[in-house]
Amino acid sequence: MSFGAGPFGASPFGAAGAPVPASATPDIEDHCAEAVDRLAAQYRGKAKIEALICLFGDRAQELEQALTDVRELRNVEDAVGQQLDGIGTLVGERRQGLADGAYRIRLQARIAANASWGRPDELIRILEILVAGASPVTLVEHYPAGLVMAAHGMTLLEGEAFARMLQDAAPAAVRLILHHFQPGVTLFSFDEAPTLGGWAEVGTPIDPAVMWAEAT
Repeated sequence: MSFGAGPFGASPFGAAGAPVPASATPDIEDHCAEAVDRLAAQYRGKAKIEALICLFGDRAQELEQALTDVRELRNVEDAVGQQLDGIGTLVGERRQGLADGAYRIRLQARIAANASWGRPDELIRILEILVAGASPVTLVEHYPAGLVMAAHGMTLLEGEAFARMLQDAAPAAVRLILHHFQPGVTLFSFDEAPTLGGWAEVGTPIDPAVMWAEAT
């Protein structure tokens, strides 16, 4: 079975040499055996008749396997490699060097963003997908047309990318700001009080595990 050029490449599993995922399990795993079992009693055990039946059964098996792979292995949850790139082309989210696992999460969030009406619960769900359960997500509305969301556990580049996606999903003319915290980077502090973390109250020590940042 041949596949033409398109967002999913020249084959169902991406470019030549790319890892090929295991085939999905079809509804009928052995058309030949099923067909032979349905032969009338007087035709069973006759090698030529069974061979003829299996000739058609094997062709049907190849077709069902191909259709099952198209149906199952192009789901964002199961796709790999160039298949994910093809999905990204369709939904408008480029890979940008991400590994399959991270890119799959980004695609799931993009699909949710594309389907969003910009409601607060939808925006929270998009950010929850992006942080993959690693952080609680908050959203505060600011009159007349602003939203501030917060989460932690992402890098600065991730924060910028997540904020862009959330802004795409937000209602038109509504400004969205994402506050996030990056692991492994120290909070800012003032020269007059180097032991304080940013705007912290007196006596609050710097937490070296996080850094506050803002992306819009």
